[in-house]
Amino acid sequence: MNIAETTNTAAATVAEGSVSVLALAFLHETLTIMTPFLIVAFVLIIADLIFGIEAARKRGEVVRFSRALRRTVNKAVEYACWVILAASLAVAFDYKPLNWILLAVVIGNEMISIITNWLFLHGKKVTGLQEFFLSLLGKKLDADTSGIHIEDAEKTEGK
Repeated sequence: MNIAETTNTAAATVAEGSVSVLALAFLHETLTIMTPFLIVAFVLIIADLIFGIEAARKRGEVVRFSRALRRTVNKAVEYACWVILAASLAVAFDYKPLNWILLAVVIGNEMISIITNWLFLHGKKVTGLQEFFLSLLGKKLDADTSGIHIEDAEKTEGK
């Protein structure tokens, strides 16, 4: 081995080590950002599962354990992917609000499902909730709530 090969090998080793350190730092920061969102996602998925099963039973649907488990696992994987994507983009672009914006849409969608099932369990039917959350994102907290209507479920079923 001559001096040129030794220098080239040393430079390659330093470059590989530097890339590894940067990748680990990126991964560490991403994981630090992700942890609270993964906990929130887990809680929301379990709440949606519980309210979804109860709402399906109230509607007279047959609840199959295998289907509920499959949908819950699929949802958990999807949420993990969204959280990883949001955290990675927030770190990559060094813009932390990006993480909150992306996950607000995902968590908001899950909240709509939970609220709808909860209201159905209490004999209410809600319409316009998705439009409200979309307008909330657009207007921040100065949203128009006139499109949301909650009425007794029995009144709407007879129509």
